[in-house]
Amino acid sequence: MHVHGADGLHAGVDSVTKNLLLYWGESKIYEGASDAIRECLASLAPMLRSDENGSSPADRDIQLLQRFADVDDPELETAFKRFLDPRTDASACVEFRGLCLVGFDCSHYPMDAGKTELSAVVEGIKTLRPSLIKQIANRIAAERLDPFGIHFFCVPFPSTKEFTARLLVELGLADGGTNGTS
Repeated sequence: MHVHGADGLHAGVDSVTKNLLLYWGESKIYEGASDAIRECLASLAPMLRSDENGSSPADRDIQLLQRFADVDDPELETAFKRFLDPRTDASACVEFRGLCLVGFDCSHYPMDAGKTELSAVVEGIKTLRPSLIKQIANRIAAERLDPFGIHFFCVPFPSTKEFTARLLVELGLADGGTNGTS
């Protein structure tokens, strides 16, 4: 089932090699940054790495792309599908990459929004960078993802629980009156 694949699949072209770049996207929002990073890369790893039989869950996503890609340009769509066809020489010019969004609670946000200057919040969040970079590098090594290009979006939240509750209400998946959110 396609719903068990990546959170997103994005494409691009390397400006130097002209290779097709396929970015498997994963997103995780947890209270702790290390939990979000760990779970995001654990979900991404099977998409990028093949198993001992040479297959991966990404194969399913590629099959879906081959069948259902619709880029509103017939010539571009044909070229795109040629890259995805393992029987063509073009298929050797495809690079798998990762795109990760990790959200986590951040204590640098003030409890009362009017009590702290934005610049102080920004400076506090900047102090997280070295730790996040180290955690990401460690998890990339642990998941054996070193050969792959991976982009990260690290999003600090005042409260991931509050964000998730509000998002569910906005999506119509929860009742805003029962959980105290608006």
